[in-house]
Amino acid sequence: MQNGGLSLLRRAGGVFLRARIVLALVSVAACGDVQAGDRGAAEPSRRKETRPAPEIRVRVARAEKRSVDAVTSVPAVVSAFRGARIAAEVAGRVVERLVEPGDRVLQGAALVSLDQTQIGLAVKEAGHGRDLAQAELSEAKRQLDRGVELHRRELMSKSEIDALRTSYDRARANHSRAQVALAQAERTSEDSTIRAPFDGSVESVSVDVGEYLRPGEPVATISDFSRARLRAGVTAAEAASLQVGQMAQVSFDALGGATFEAALRSIGRMVEADNGTYPIELWLEQPDSRLREGMIGDLRFVGDGAAKRVVVPRAAVVRRGGRMAVFIVEGSGLGDGGKSTVVRERGVRTGLSDAHFVEVIEGLQPGDTVVVDGLFALGDGTAVAVEDGGS
Repeated sequence: MQNGGLSLLRRAGGVFLRARIVLALVSVAACGDVQAGDRGAAEPSRRKETRPAPEIRVRVARAEKRSVDAVTSVPAVVSAFRGARIAAEVAGRVVERLVEPGDRVLQGAALVSLDQTQIGLAVKEAGHGRDLAQAELSEAKRQLDRGVELHRRELMSKSEIDALRTSYDRARANHSRAQVALAQAERTSEDSTIRAPFDGSVESVSVDVGEYLRPGEPVATISDFSRARLRAGVTAAEAASLQVGQMAQVSFDALGGATFEAALRSIGRMVEADNGTYPIELWLEQPDSRLREGMIGDLRFVGDGAAKRVVVPRAAVVRRGGRMAVFIVEGSGLGDGGKSTVVRERGVRTGLSDAHFVEVIEGLQPGDTVVVDGLFALGDGTAVAVEDGGS
């Protein structure tokens, strides 16, 4: 009886559990239907609430033509217009030192003289060799002329006249060789006096009387500061805006802030690997005598007041995707009373700039309207409202 009662209770519990599971499944299905119905009812409502994106209020300005007071400022290094380390070209012992550091010399002035005793003997020997070769050539020519006449009168065979021609050709070659030897000896004699290759100042003299020099050994250093070279590096944008012949100002703190004008002579096309800039060189005419090799000056390019270029306010130019760009306002200009319009992004190539304006080399025309305030939220085709009083 007890076993039968337990069995009955187990069957009743199982039925109760299955009933609860069925009820739960029915509840889930019902909730799903309700939610689906709610979404279906809500979607039309949300579609009705969709509104166009609000217009962005911006201020604008027009591109115009004007001069730019450049603020491009880079350090420039001074070097002599010409400089040379002069070396001995022939061997010899120094017998005279004719200059000292700081001396001014003219082109061709003697700096150092070498012993010419052996060199002078070599010149004499080469001269005698040349004279002997000249005599032999004259004799060979006389013999050949005589042979030609005898051959014409059939008093000399063809083989004999050919031998005379060969002797003449040999004498002529020996004469040419002797002339070359004499010229070399005379050049050696000239090179035994070491001379200045151009006008300039003697910076150093590295030999003394009595020293024996071999070809290639340094003798003196000369610099020419009648002009000075200024070398600097600029960015790609700056290089694109510069023009050969353009004037610049350079000032030197080491000279108490003295300022000079220099002309741009070259703009490099190959970037410097060590600093990523493009090399430029300027010439400073009639420089201050206090300038020294390696001095550093502050180089500033000055806008030409007579040359007006297309400019926009600095705030109008932004960097987008590695390039410079502006936002052009379509169908609207300054002072349009909040008129609704759209903007278009346009890439530009910029040049020099000052505290207020940026030169635009490519991409804009005078009169184009550009956004100067509110650019952070703009994209190509963004709807905007132009405010009055844009600068």
